[in-house]
Amino acid sequence: YYAPMAGVRAVLWHQGEGEWSFPDGNTSIPFYYDRITNVIQKSRQDFGGRNLPWVMARVSFDGSQTRPAVVTEQQRIID
Repeated sequence: YYAPMAGVRAVLWHQGEGEWSFPDGNTSIPFYYDRITNVIQKSRQDFGGRNLPWVMARVSFDGSQTRPAVVTEQQRIID
């Protein structure tokens, strides 16, 4: 809403803790990379094709443990 009025310099993305598992035992980690890169690409399209900078945090702590598989996918996005 505010981007047309004030602009956007970058997006800081800090997310991944909820990607580990669901009540049915499945995980969304295999889809993490594709879903986040789609969000990045769509945001750049929405801003007229400009290379809107994204900063991806490498984090996955759910209060008790770190999930290395999530951090691996975050690093893929950074790369």
